[in-house]
Amino acid sequence: MLAFPAVTDQDDHRTKGHSEGPHKHQNAKPGSRRMETVGFIGLGRMGRPMASNLCRKGFRLVVNDIDPAAVQELEALQARGAASVAEVASQSDIVVTMLPNSAVVRDVVGRADGVLANLKPGTVIMDMSTVSPETSDELVVALANMRVRCLPGRE
Repeated sequence: MLAFPAVTDQDDHRTKGHSEGPHKHQNAKPGSRRMETVGFIGLGRMGRPMASNLCRKGFRLVVNDIDPAAVQELEALQARGAASVAEVASQSDIVVTMLPNSAVVRDVVGRADGVLANLKPGTVIMDMSTVSPETSDELVVALANMRVRCLPGRE
């Protein structure tokens, strides 16, 4: 199980002002009045090409990876490198995780300085990691309890 603390509306700053409806700017185009910032965590074999394509299409990205060279490659495409996953989470409207396994997802998402602890209100999480169905289900439940939307990945 993921070790996420129970959170209520009364004591969680991340749920204040959260809208249950569709994301207002989900179809924003580059150059439009308001475009979401996409956070991308994991720039390996699959993550780097996907993040690169988003950069080339004009999306605003904040990226983080354990490999500094991967981050630098994205910075050359106008992405902003983040020093931590906490920085990615706090500055993104959509957070994409593209991580190698369930243990890494649990760590990156659930640790004290991880994604969950630093989300903005209304953030959408898109987990595209290679994870077990159980990890995916645990993540969906933890995020639902926080009123964060999640698009999970599966093995």
